[in-house]
Amino acid sequence: MKIPEFFLLISSILSAAPALAGAGHYVGCSGGFVHAPYAGIPALQDEGDQYAAVECHLLPQPTQHGRHWLPALPQLEWTQGLRTEMSRSKGYSEFSDWRISLPLYRIDMMTVAFSAQQQKLQQLHQLQQPLIISAQSYQQGQALLLNSTTKQWGLELDTRRSGSPISSTGLEHIQQWQPLSVRLQNSNLETLIPAQFDYWQLNIKHQPLLPGLRGIWAFSLGHGQVYDDGNAALLDESALANDFISLKLLLGSVWRVRITPNLHWQNSLSAESQNFLFVSRRDDDSLRIEDINLLSYRFFSGIEWRF
Repeated sequence: MKIPEFFLLISSILSAAPALAGAGHYVGCSGGFVHAPYAGIPALQDEGDQYAAVECHLLPQPTQHGRHWLPALPQLEWTQGLRTEMSRSKGYSEFSDWRISLPLYRIDMMTVAFSAQQQKLQQLHQLQQPLIISAQSYQQGQALLLNSTTKQWGLELDTRRSGSPISSTGLEHIQQWQPLSVRLQNSNLETLIPAQFDYWQLNIKHQPLLPGLRGIWAFSLGHGQVYDDGNAALLDESALANDFISLKLLLGSVWRVRITPNLHWQNSLSAESQNFLFVSRRDDDSLRIEDINLLSYRFFSGIEWRF
């Protein structure tokens, strides 16, 4: 989604909902940086890259009264990485992330919503040890241009109006396409293959939408498999070894400072840890996938309008 399209979408939503003025919604944009890790390739010299970035968002409060179907504004979040000297990949760096949550039905103090998200990244890396790609050996110091795409969709239950400390509970289906490093039996070198992670995830979040300094957190538990996304079929031949459990924890804070009754200065800082644990592997598997540990973090500062 390009920047003009995002602002046109927000403008049309705001103009279509004049009755919601004063409800405590936030719309704004900010600048900052994002550190994005690249998963599953121990042979890389660096575990990720960082990006200067801009983000825009529409964060509505859930409704307490009114109609049941389509009861509130959608939640929109968009982040775009910039090609600057901050990124080690420089002109090769790419990062984009967008998310939408559409309220479908209000049940008393709770709202059921449909959510969808997509993240794309591209990073330039160097090898710190040899690696086999498509039966060819790549040596230490060689450069690799790597891409990753993650798509997810699901349902979430917004409970902010109910007085619960949990803001929402969600169930999501996630697919991620990227190269993955595996070690074949009787081989001393890692082999890089195109792979697809496919899993379901249950999450709970605490993300209050209020002025002042507020802590935020989220926890997710998922289970799924990783498959070949090419013609080698190495992963598909070792189905049990492909099983994994995903654990994700996000911790952070949001600080909103009131400049005028409607204009706020907003700062957000968060870190997220994710672990893929391949718990079903055995010593006699035809290949071995190591557990994957990821750490990402981001900081943004900008202006919001409360309406």
